[in-house]
Amino acid sequence: MDRKIFLSTLLIYFRYPALAFLLGFCSIGIVLLPALSAAYGFFLSFSVCCFTVFFGGDGVLLALAVFGLRCVVTLPCYFALAVPSLRNAANLAALSFGRGKRAQPVRYGSVWWKRLGVVAVILSCGVMVDLFLSPAFLNLVLAKILS
Repeated sequence: MDRKIFLSTLLIYFRYPALAFLLGFCSIGIVLLPALSAAYGFFLSFSVCCFTVFFGGDGVLLALAVFGLRCVVTLPCYFALAVPSLRNAANLAALSFGRGKRAQPVRYGSVWWKRLGVVAVILSCGVMVDLFLSPAFLNLVLAKILS
């Protein structure tokens, strides 16, 4: 397996969930997490639309071969990290802009770190499955489209 392919696949799988996790540590996450979610959805749908425009009805099947496994793994992991991060970012923003009102401190307990660990394991397994099964799946789809 080529190192560049492995690292790029790792980056593709981990970029949005990792950003969502990190935005839970800052109050600006209250604004940036919805923007990140919109960007994630836009770029994914734009890519699928490009496949559909260039390849017609077969483009949807081709997009499923290229993006299907990745989306099945990364989308739930993203939201598993983004929802608690948004809650923490909102609590941090309330502390920052509370104007002297008392607020509960934001606690990053063991559940926070366990969730990150579980998501990291799931994403790592997704990377391995993607690296080993996606080429075969893509060959099957291309054989169907080209025949």
